[in-house]
Amino acid sequence: MALSSNFINNSIVYTKEKDITNACCFGLFKEYDYLVSNDRLSNTFVMEKLGEANGEFNATSFISNHIDYIRKTNKSYGPLLVISQDFLDMTAFKEEMFNKRKSVFQKGLMEIATEQNNKEKEDSVEFFTYKYFEEPYKYGNSTYNFKATNPDNNKQISFLLLDGNGIRKEFNQTFNFDRFYEKNNLKKHDFLEGIFYHEMGHFFDNKNGDRAVPYNKHKAESFADIYSSLMMFKKHKNTNYIKALAYNRNNNFLKDFETIEALKSDKQYVESIAPYNTSYLLLNLAKNLDKNPEIVNKNHDDLLKFAFSFLDQSIKPEKEFNNLQEDVLNQIKSEKIKEFYKIQNDFFENNGYNFDENRQKWQEYVNNSSSKQQIDIKKERKKITKDFFENVSKNSKSLGYDEAFLSTFSKMHADAINLNDDTKDIKTVTLKQLLDIGKDGYKPQIAYDNYYEKIKTPDGFDNINGKNAINCYVGFKSAYLETIDKVIEAIDKKDISKESEMNFKKALMYAKYSNLMAQKSSEFLKENPTFEIDNKISKSIMVDTNFKQPPELHEIFLNQKPSEIYNKDNFKNVINRKRNSR
Repeated sequence: MALSSNFINNSIVYTKEKDITNACCFGLFKEYDYLVSNDRLSNTFVMEKLGEANGEFNATSFISNHIDYIRKTNKSYGPLLVISQDFLDMTAFKEEMFNKRKSVFQKGLMEIATEQNNKEKEDSVEFFTYKYFEEPYKYGNSTYNFKATNPDNNKQISFLLLDGNGIRKEFNQTFNFDRFYEKNNLKKHDFLEGIFYHEMGHFFDNKNGDRAVPYNKHKAESFADIYSSLMMFKKHKNTNYIKALAYNRNNNFLKDFETIEALKSDKQYVESIAPYNTSYLLLNLAKNLDKNPEIVNKNHDDLLKFAFSFLDQSIKPEKEFNNLQEDVLNQIKSEKIKEFYKIQNDFFENNGYNFDENRQKWQEYVNNSSSKQQIDIKKERKKITKDFFENVSKNSKSLGYDEAFLSTFSKMHADAINLNDDTKDIKTVTLKQLLDIGKDGYKPQIAYDNYYEKIKTPDGFDNINGKNAINCYVGFKSAYLETIDKVIEAIDKKDISKESEMNFKKALMYAKYSNLMAQKSSEFLKENPTFEIDNKISKSIMVDTNFKQPPELHEIFLNQKPSEIYNKDNFKNVINRKRNSR
């Protein structure tokens, strides 16, 4: 998917038939080179790496493993498109979907529609891209599953965005009770599969449409949980997941109930607290399946009929639910609320922890944000960024830069999500931001740092000081300017050759030499403030002292109109005058 990462969107490789954009590497990395234009990362590789960053919550890999189920569903009940949302930027996603011109993403949807051989789907996709985000509430919307219908011809298309990252965040806190999951042989990956089937339950649900009404929302969420539970029982032949989901729903409900005052500013969230507590239904379903496991030995249509029937027979009456909703909003510990505390007690008695451990873990769960120690967020973000790019730099010596960047992100993010300390959220957010905006901006810095390590200084270089350092600075700077001129001329003419690469690397050598001499010159000028020197050269020395490489090289490297960025007038004239006057 084009939107999954900036890796796919803005890494365009130069060829003589195309404009030069974002690709001026000159052999410093193995990919995206002027001279090698066929070594870019594939979309599949990028999606796989982004999926790996979610650890066990890898939506991309999960979809690949469930493609037969998706295709069968599409053929019998479609049209349906299932999309991995691993690190998909939803703001950008909506912008692309709303775009009136054919975006790369829209074309990707068309390709999927064609691949899945579903007649008339292309029209539905086209309508979806134009209409859905104009009137989202009219067409229905939920976190991971949504539909759009064309009122003119009644065509409908459904999308399921499977977000491993979001699922991980939702369930990570519950896994503080990890002994319970170990005891019942449950993995975090099971919850990714369970939520996938939950969202598929919404897809199959054609009876509980208006979720703006809390009771209808409760019915819709209940049906989705029931369908998910039936599918998970059919696959795993036990009710472990169903009970775990029930306890998770119940724990979330009671946590929100106990902290309702802090949540009241978010009216929409507060009104969803009771609708999502399907625990009583799920525990009832588990009992039924333990007694009658043959229930799931049905074809899919009959399984759906059973799910609807069980929902109708087991769900709370609307009046009783509305009373529960009022108790939640007013934080009244009524008899109905106490029933859910009984479910919690059952969980505590069977989760592998003693009374004191459960009490401590529950308080941590309820107070998760307020109980954390305050840390210096800016300092931590700076450290994460530093560690990240040190790893990218190290890895880029054996991999290409983009692959090193992506692999480093995937490894560090997968490690971060398993932490249990106060830095976990800061690390995951910082790494996500680096993925979104950091790649190309840091590319030249790492390229130069890696290449500079290979550049050796000539014999006697360390002994040059004082006035001689200034003279050498002027000489090296002049050589740098003349050499980089040749490179820019080649760029402007779109006539890149091996000689261009050699000149670029020569320019880097002279840039390193002039930078080192700038530092020595700066020390001399500080010790001799009355020393006469051309003002522009003095300023240039100050600039080069503060930068490891000439700043314009970063822009030339990224190749955003280098001939306009590179200012070769004033300073070069001063250098020439200085050289000629010696």
